[in-house]
Amino acid sequence: MIVRKPYAFLIKHFRLIHGLIFALLTYIFIKSIGISSFFSSYASKHYFTNTVTLVSDHIDILTLIIPILIIILTIIIYYLLSIKNKNRKFYLFIIIYYFILFIYFIYMMSVFNKLQSSVLNIETVRVLRDISLILVLPQIIFLFLMISRTLGFNLKQFEFKKDLEELQIDTSDYEEVEITLGRNNYKYIRFFRKTLRELKYFIEENKFFVTMILSILVLSISIFIYFNIKVTNVKYESNETIFANTMWYTIKDSFITSNNTIGKEIDNNKKYVIVKVSIDNKSNKKYDLSRELFRLNVNKKDILPKFNLQKEFIDLGNIYTPFTIDIGQTSLVNVIFEIDKKDEEKEYIFKINNLENLKVADKKYKEIIINPYNIDENIESKKYNFNDNITFDNDLFGNSNLIIKSYKIDNSFKDTYVYCLNKKCYDKVYSIKPLNNKKSVIKLDYELNIDKN
Repeated sequence: MIVRKPYAFLIKHFRLIHGLIFALLTYIFIKSIGISSFFSSYASKHYFTNTVTLVSDHIDILTLIIPILIIILTIIIYYLLSIKNKNRKFYLFIIIYYFILFIYFIYMMSVFNKLQSSVLNIETVRVLRDISLILVLPQIIFLFLMISRTLGFNLKQFEFKKDLEELQIDTSDYEEVEITLGRNNYKYIRFFRKTLRELKYFIEENKFFVTMILSILVLSISIFIYFNIKVTNVKYESNETIFANTMWYTIKDSFITSNNTIGKEIDNNKKYVIVKVSIDNKSNKKYDLSRELFRLNVNKKDILPKFNLQKEFIDLGNIYTPFTIDIGQTSLVNVIFEIDKKDEEKEYIFKINNLENLKVADKKYKEIIINPYNIDENIESKKYNFNDNITFDNDLFGNSNLIIKSYKIDNSFKDTYVYCLNKKCYDKVYSIKPLNNKKSVIKLDYELNIDKN
């Protein structure tokens, strides 16, 4: 097996290596232009179009990995040129610049994440615009110099012959080392020990470069782990506003019960997880929300909601079924899941389909951790008098309170309401009667203060 000395390898493949680096620089340049254009438009128009892929459109995983590859390749070239004491300032500038650019990308990723749930003041946007533009300009110079080395040393207009002379290539740069692998094991052991010893000497003699390369590798691994935990596999909490499939969602509350509105058990073997969700359409078009929009992860399996339980939970209000949400509309819905009693847990993962109305998204589902309040286990019975202040200081009603002032019992009651049609309103009278003639109706006069939090 023939192993060439690394400097000779560099000279022989100089153009190819620089062509590879040029391709990497081009990708980063395109991404940098995209970020600069985004903030330039944001600063001039004072608004931006929010999409579910806002982060990945501008800073994906390659945008973080490629600067690390550029730095590693450039450090190797810098080191090999330093052995022959060649001019290497250009590569030092690249190392320093792309390390700064790497930090810039990490920061900008956090900025784009923030933009998915909030906006920036215009002064901050202008500062980010200026910084982004400043960081784009040096890349043009680096690209020009890198392509000149990629094209070769024989182009007179770039004085490549002078560059060739400065490299001072001699025959010693092409020395070869022949390694013969025999059948005797002791030779392999001796070779292994020799390799370890030389590696130790190499590390001691080049501590600075070895430390830089190891630091970059550790940083790259850390960024990869961070990207997977905080961006790709992030899990949200209740009451966080989440952007998914062109909508904004907020999990207001969650409950679990086995009983219906009147306290009767619906099924001996079932429980019902109820998730109260606010859906806000801030886009400029209406969307159809389907059966596949929500899921609940139960016992490592995803289940769909039930859509036929309106009569069982009539007191909850709007039960989620597929519907069309208009432009600017905000809807508060209750999503109901039916689970087996044996699968009851303190915590569940509620999922929102991130591909609803979209073909591409950074992740198929947005996941929210919910801790449903068990209505059945938190029943407290007390006796109150009229005009007593009844407080509901618990997870279900928050700090709401109720005062019952009086009551009436009769076979029926009449009341009025306002009915409007074609901008004209009319007073209408309606009658409240029991379904069974043998029963009566009770009418309460009360004051209810609901905790909006």
